[in-house]
Amino acid sequence: MDVVERIKSSLEPFGYECAPFLSSWYNAVVNTRFQLPYCENTLCISIVSAPHMFEKAFLPFVESSRDKLAGVCQDPLDQCTQHYFQRARDELCRDGITCEAVFDFDTLPSGQPRLLVQSAGHVSGQARFYQRQDVSEGPSVGTWPQGTRIYGACAHPKYGGWFAFRGAFILRDIQLPELVQCQPPDVMGNDERFRFLDLFNHHWRDGRFRDVPPDVVAKYSEKQIEYFNTAPRQRFKLLGLPEPKSKYDLSDDSSDENG
Repeated sequence: MDVVERIKSSLEPFGYECAPFLSSWYNAVVNTRFQLPYCENTLCISIVSAPHMFEKAFLPFVESSRDKLAGVCQDPLDQCTQHYFQRARDELCRDGITCEAVFDFDTLPSGQPRLLVQSAGHVSGQARFYQRQDVSEGPSVGTWPQGTRIYGACAHPKYGGWFAFRGAFILRDIQLPELVQCQPPDVMGNDERFRFLDLFNHHWRDGRFRDVPPDVVAKYSEKQIEYFNTAPRQRFKLLGLPEPKSKYDLSDDSSDENG
């Protein structure tokens, strides 16, 4: 587990939090087309950004990388994540440890995500992935129309909905069958689960879903909320960066989506 502690020491000072899981745990809960093609006990690390990542990592990265960021057609936050992930990987590489990074925005040629980050976070014990089947619908709680697709969302035991999955590390040469799986804390009762998923699916832009889980200990700063509430293309101006000249292909979504 020394390698896990080394990754934590590289990333956690900058507002990222890490939790180990095995590829077999992940493969057991996802559809076969999403399964990881590694040995069943391959060590993986789920990585999320805590609320303070914005001030600890992102804003300093922008200040130190203005020339590199200017005119680049890629989300600055994604570039920040790549930067800090690469730093951690380089430290391991110097000792001959192979570490593959999978980002939350990575896709396969088919268009499907390389990793279902919410499922990875759930099996790591980092955050619980709530889905429609986890809610008992009824008159006293609420119901969704039959056939309505309700997307699942994760709640963090410390941050509620005020966090985001950023990806995972896969250490394909390390098998750790003795790793004990920890279940993610169940932080909400049935009524809260319904409200959490309902707000996430139908009112996600206003962010109210983030506050449904109780006992939240930290939230995004006002500056961070302003950034994520700004249309992707306008975020460059907010950061004092020139807007890319070529097409900037981002949907009008928050880059901080919960999963």
